[in-house]
Amino acid sequence: MKTTHLGRPLLHYPTLPSTNTTAWEFARRGWPEGVTVWADEQSAGRGRRGRSWFSPRGAGVWLSVLLRPSFPAEQAPRIAIAAGLSVVRTVRRTAGLTCDLKWPNDILWDGRKLAGILAEGGTAEDRLPFVVLGVGVNVSVAEDQWPPPLRAVAVSLAAAGRPVDRSEFVGALMEELDTDYSRLLAGDWESIRREWQAASRMMGEVVTASTGGGAVRGRAIELGNLGELLLALEDGSVQSMVAGEVTVTPADRGATK
Repeated sequence: MKTTHLGRPLLHYPTLPSTNTTAWEFARRGWPEGVTVWADEQSAGRGRRGRSWFSPRGAGVWLSVLLRPSFPAEQAPRIAIAAGLSVVRTVRRTAGLTCDLKWPNDILWDGRKLAGILAEGGTAEDRLPFVVLGVGVNVSVAEDQWPPPLRAVAVSLAAAGRPVDRSEFVGALMEELDTDYSRLLAGDWESIRREWQAASRMMGEVVTASTGGGAVRGRAIELGNLGELLLALEDGSVQSMVAGEVTVTPADRGATK
């Protein structure tokens, strides 16, 4: 594994409640940037918006990285965007599959969720003391292993016909994450933004974005400067989505501008 910032050290556990929780505890204790927590199993894995993450033993890559970025706290959402690119390239590199990116944090294959990202930060005033970047990749979860609510919406590399060695995948993932994090630290957000947009099929589609304040329908046109999703609404205005859930329905596809 050839990295500059990340995976030093790489701590491997048989089981943990949550790799993000463990990495967060390390952050609070003052551990340096780059420490990475990898577990074969999570008993209480977490996704975005308080959801659980199904993390059976030996069937996926469940890991979290402690970051201490030097850029302002407002730029923190860029980290999850860059990590999505890292996962897409790792899947292509190790499994030969081309995946789709769904804002803000999902990696899809054949319309089903293959991987997800959870970035959680600790802040002080306008500084960003640390971010815990969690990545979950479904490597060998069998179709009949999923809980019933997930069977129609989740997929693994093995189920896609492209099994990979988990250790090999982790090594490749750490290298890709290190590359993209280095790009962020160097201020190269624009190339990351363009690359993400090119890899996402939702750009140009009519989507429904749900937030705590309701639902908004519009055409996804681009990522903003901080990783937010910009939607062109029917009245001609542009709305910025900082957080929320986005769906593209079959009826939306091909809708006129």
